[in-house]
Amino acid sequence: MIHADKLLGRFDIEGIVCYPSTDKLCCFSAKTNDDLVYLFVKDKEPNYDYKEFGIRKWGAIHAILDLGDINQPETFKMRLETDDYGYPSVLHTIVNSNIKLTHYLQNYTFLSRQPELLELYKQKRFELTNAATMAQDIFDGNHIKSLTKIGTMLNEKYFRINQTDDGDIYFYFGDENQTIDSAKVAINNRCQPIVWKTETYFSLEYFTQLFRTLGGNESVKMKLTPTQIIMVNEDQQALRVAILRGKNM
Repeated sequence: MIHADKLLGRFDIEGIVCYPSTDKLCCFSAKTNDDLVYLFVKDKEPNYDYKEFGIRKWGAIHAILDLGDINQPETFKMRLETDDYGYPSVLHTIVNSNIKLTHYLQNYTFLSRQPELLELYKQKRFELTNAATMAQDIFDGNHIKSLTKIGTMLNEKYFRINQTDDGDIYFYFGDENQTIDSAKVAINNRCQPIVWKTETYFSLEYFTQLFRTLGGNESVKMKLTPTQIIMVNEDQQALRVAILRGKNM
């Protein structure tokens, strides 16, 4: 949870799914309510064998982790308690021996008796490891600053992606074919062609938030596609993947 919070803790999301991967690593997956951002974290701590469970709101987990120094295990302890069926149901936390917290999880024994709720959680259970292997490009943080400034100047909350015949990638604000203010920002050359979809727009707020959350600059690898932007950060503790989906306007 500590390593997942570096990504999930920046979003107000509900219905996070935690489950063991086939190689016994702890995975977290979630998406925003508008279905525009998909988030995935795989913790690299080995031999995770708990059954699948859900977290109602990550904000509670973020607040718990923020209470103490998580880098000092002797003063910050977390323990999962399972129900009679072996599913994690309660998270117990002790902070500096002074604070004892009991947080109830959305365990799957309970969810199995509510088909509609269970289906919602199943839709948020996904693994984006394959998507992570597609992200190879490095973005300059100065480009992100330029995007934010231009978006504010033009009062534009969305941008589009296009590639010229010379292979240059541009982020477009507004519409050059209309009598409104517009702008385009050159990113850099790409080998893989991107098909121009005039109707597909990406949220500038989500894009900049994800870039900064994942570390920015060389910490983030990306893959641009006509309909989504894949963003990846990986270190010794965890693999973190975010997918920003475009929307039709």
